[in-house]
Amino acid sequence: MESPSSPTTLSGSNQTDRRGAVNWQKRGKALLVLSALLIGSACSNAAQWNESHKINFLRACRREAGYEKQDLCTPLAVEIDTKIKQGASKTCLLFAANEIAVAVEPEQRERAREKFDNC
Repeated sequence: MESPSSPTTLSGSNQTDRRGAVNWQKRGKALLVLSALLIGSACSNAAQWNESHKINFLRACRREAGYEKQDLCTPLAVEIDTKIKQGASKTCLLFAANEIAVAVEPEQRERAREKFDNC
């Protein structure tokens, strides 16, 4: 009998379940990073969105988006900057941008994009 920590080859629904668990773990990490960013920026007396906020967002976004989707992060940062200057909620934009970056399915990305556009 194999121990739970021993490496096994997964197939079928087990592999799908494992991918789902990994996706939830990534989302959890992304949420923690985003929360830290939001709390840190809310507690400071800095401007609502400045260059350091943008750099932190890009760093977190690229880490959580994965190699194949990193090109989403820079345009999102530019859009966040523009929308914040127009009065949109930074919190709403950051959470929606994170959902766009970590979306696995195109439908998820579309829903996140709608949420981002409505912030």
